[in-house]
Amino acid sequence: MSAPDVPPAAPERLERMMEALALASIGEYAVALSRFGEFGGDDLGMLAEGLRVFIGELQQGQAAREQAQAALQRAQQEIDARLAQIEAQRLEIRAL
Repeated sequence: MSAPDVPPAAPERLERMMEALALASIGEYAVALSRFGEFGGDDLGMLAEGLRVFIGELQQGQAAREQAQAALQRAQQEIDARLAQIEAQRLEIRAL
């Protein structure tokens, strides 16, 4: 039984993919995406392309969450300001 043919660059490609996953796991999506080179038409190339798409989607999801969080904080600040204004008006009305 002979071992399947492994392209000479396979260990390096696997190492880059593992590094990209490690970077993505700590939120370094742009750096992780930069670790992918040419994909090639073999199984490792298909795996690398899938990981690149996955990490890209994680990056987009994180950006969307950050935007939603910022919008939520702005809305909370507006609500707090309005509640403070209502309370001030209530106190003025009581004083009359």
